Amino acid sequence: MFTLLKFHKGVKGNISFLRGGFAVFESTQPQFVDKTPVAVDDDFNNGAAVSSDNDVTISNLRNTDSANLTSHSYSNSQPHNLKLKSSQTFSFPPVLTGFSLPASATKDGPMKPFASSVNHFMNHDDLIEGASPIDLPRDLSMDEVSGYFPHWLQAVIDPATGPRTIARRFYDIEQSEKLRLQGAFSRGLRSEPSPLQDNPGDQAEIKYSFFAGVELGSKNRYHNIFPYDHTRVKLPGIGAAPGQKLSLIELQEPDLNPPSDYFNASYITTQDVALRYIATQGPLPDTFADFWNVVWAKRVPVIVMLTTEVEGGTTKCHKYWVPGIYGALSLTKVSSERVLLSERTGSTVTLRKFVLEPTAVALASGMFGPEAAKGQGPRHVLYQLHYTEWPDLGSSSPEDLLALCRIKNECMQQHARTAREQGGSATPGDNDDGESPWVVVHCSAGCGRTGTFCTVDSVIHLLEKQFNQVTAAADAPSSRDNHPVNDAAPRISPFHVAQAEGDPFESKDLVYRTVHNFRCQRLAMVQILRQYELCYEAVILWMHEQFKINGYL
Repeated sequence: MFTLLKFHKGVKGNISFLRGGFAVFESTQPQFVDKTPVAVDDDFNNGAAVSSDNDVTISNLRNTDSANLTSHSYSNSQPHNLKLKSSQTFSFPPVLTGFSLPASATKDGPMKPFASSVNHFMNHDDLIEGASPIDLPRDLSMDEVSGYFPHWLQAVIDPATGPRTIARRFYDIEQSEKLRLQGAFSRGLRSEPSPLQDNPGDQAEIKYSFFAGVELGSKNRYHNIFPYDHTRVKLPGIGAAPGQKLSLIELQEPDLNPPSDYFNASYITTQDVALRYIATQGPLPDTFADFWNVVWAKRVPVIVMLTTEVEGGTTKCHKYWVPGIYGALSLTKVSSERVLLSERTGSTVTLRKFVLEPTAVALASGMFGPEAAKGQGPRHVLYQLHYTEWPDLGSSSPEDLLALCRIKNECMQQHARTAREQGGSATPGDNDDGESPWVVVHCSAGCGRTGTFCTVDSVIHLLEKQFNQVTAAADAPSSRDNHPVNDAAPRISPFHVAQAEGDPFESKDLVYRTVHNFRCQRLAMVQILRQYELCYEAVILWMHEQFKINGYL
């Protein structure tokens, strides 16, 4: 009862609770318990049938309209001095902040409700046998594959062994995630590294946990997609004076509960890639101000949105980009246009341009500093790419995915040019560290489609870097003098040159490595096997186009 009283804020009417919890209710009033299997089409579900014993788990509950979810207040309490003995396990209470947890869902341990966010319990043999060849460019020849493609892609393209190779790699990624979940929900154990990981020792040092996501459940769109604590994006203070930390929550509720820094988003990076992402869920009405707070503080130049607002009668993302006031920030739309992605598919993307700036009230208050209060405040220009042709648990086309990556890069370049024309950084902030700016990517849950986009974008960045380095070295004057070019002779693939020079980079499956790294940073990145296959298809198409453009074919 004392726990319920913490959540009184914003609740109209009387507060009631179920005495004895769901287990007692189920035993005394079984006629009111619906155990009918529910079809789920959420971004985090793998489409598998409901378990035969009709257990009702969180993953079986459709996320109904967000009013039911976001009307709950959330607890700002954090675990204090949490010490678990080796014999103890982490167990959830019958009522979890913001949503209820049926007791039957925990009979096999606290991990079970979260297990359906990935395909952990898919039978290995069924996964392998159900694998099918990936879609390849129509004009891709086996001579091109053997003559130019790196060996790890040749193995994937081979129609005899490719499907099983992809399925086995995906199964390994799934099993590695199962170990991480067991560690996070058992005793906070460190997960075992994958045998195929580049640096197993690095992963062994990470202690996986979801404490913040569990404690503040009402700010999650879905019941089983929580950010890991070690990569969690925390709400920053904005415009605070030196030594003072102010957040949007403090501006709105200065005299109420202490503010929380919780935001369902994860920092995503990978080895050898300068690109940086913030993978997040589709914002909820209660998190709009939080979302724009992060965009402002991180000076995000591009937001990539990969979902429709509503799909199959279910709200996938609320309309967070409507011009207006969000806490201390004002959002203004500058332009909106439809851009063709692919002539073959006919798909388009909506490109919106916005200006985000402090409100007049916030400037006058001095929270953005004394200099800003005296005159015109800082402004941040950003772009949003809104792609709606990618259904939940479905597949996009490789052409569309590559075009989205290209347009994202063009928007970032335009943003950088604008900043230089204005005499440096137009909005100095967290990105003044010489690194690539953070790009926000989200779908509905912020894992399946989000992870697929980030993987393709990152792998292409790696391959393009290597392609350009080897090509530039081959075209250098000294290289041509020592090795005269024979126009009649076939050109040597940059990837085979790297292999001949002993570069281990060429032999690594970059798609596997990237997805595995992403899964260590956010749950269920690249959700299903079909999305994993799409990563390979997009990379193969990109490489095929590069060989044609650069005269290899």
